[in-house]
Amino acid sequence: MGVSELNHARKLPRITNYGGKEEVALLLERIARGLQRIVFPVSNAVSVIGMSVLILMVLLTVAEVFDRRFFDTPISGVLSLSSLGLVVFVFLTLAYCATKGGHVELGILTSLFPKRVQAGIASIMYILTTGILGVAGWQLWVQAMKVQTAGQTAGPLEIVIYPFLYIAALGTFLISLVYFIFFLNSLNEVRK
Repeated sequence: MGVSELNHARKLPRITNYGGKEEVALLLERIARGLQRIVFPVSNAVSVIGMSVLILMVLLTVAEVFDRRFFDTPISGVLSLSSLGLVVFVFLTLAYCATKGGHVELGILTSLFPKRVQAGIASIMYILTTGILGVAGWQLWVQAMKVQTAGQTAGPLEIVIYPFLYIAALGTFLISLVYFIFFLNSLNEVRK
């Protein structure tokens, strides 16, 4: 009994034009659009949280300077709060910055190549970036679990550190997903 007879006996549909250029391009585009519909709004939402933390850090710093200057009584733990707030701000706004094209890309050499070669180079760089950021996010998550188990704290206020490491890991995973979307889009450019 041949393969086609087995497929007919099991009533499985035959796949006739599997892997055609148009189908692959359409599939990549659908995956990229689907991910983009989820990841981009999430990156916008978490960036609002990050920017809100930045505003709170500015207000805290102004209050600390004012207190130190006029009452000679500095606010305890401002340096720790600012450092941890900076972690929240940076990692929660990275993906948003990437979605808006805000990260620096140098194309001095690649701009001399044809568009298809540029797209090929971009796709290689995007998948490498996705992988590196994915590994970094994973390691941040592992470190957060270790710090959580150890119960490490920061500064005179003894603020627990692990939530900030989890935030950094989530922000890193989010930007990794953004670069994966860029990778999928660049693959379609290579195929054109």
